[in-house]
Amino acid sequence: MSDLNHVKCKFSFCRKSQFYILTAIIFCTILFVLVYTQDLTADVDTSFKNSYDNYIYESYNVINSALYSGGNLSQEFDNFTVSFINYAMQKNIKIKLFYIINTESNTIVGNHLGESANITAYSMEDNTRLILHRQNNISLNFGENSYDYDLSSSDSIQLKVLMIRER
Repeated sequence: MSDLNHVKCKFSFCRKSQFYILTAIIFCTILFVLVYTQDLTADVDTSFKNSYDNYIYESYNVINSALYSGGNLSQEFDNFTVSFINYAMQKNIKIKLFYIINTESNTIVGNHLGESANITAYSMEDNTRLILHRQNNISLNFGENSYDYDLSSSDSIQLKVLMIRER
């Protein structure tokens, strides 16, 4: 009889330990799935932010180079923007861009949003740029989006960029 009680006790212990092991495996699996999913979304957000920061950093280099060499700022900056968009596409980052460069005498506007846009009193097709006399304010409208840019600063050169990630 004592052997039977010993077997029952041992069998009960096995079931209890199996339950705890199974619970631990399920808990670890859920934890792994949650952590792994968060890492994937963090990488996507970081790559877009890094692209934006890189574009801003390189933009100032292009502007300074064009001004120092006496080149055509509008043309050089637009070439840089097209090259940057192509570079981002190679990195599987699909972006759309709109930029404003306000100099002492001109305002240069570039549209690479993938659609036409209205800038203050002008209409711009995709992949075009516009050179205006220096502006203090610019309103951008495209699709259902609207943005207002204040350019009234006394800085001799201002750069405003709208970068949108395509899904």
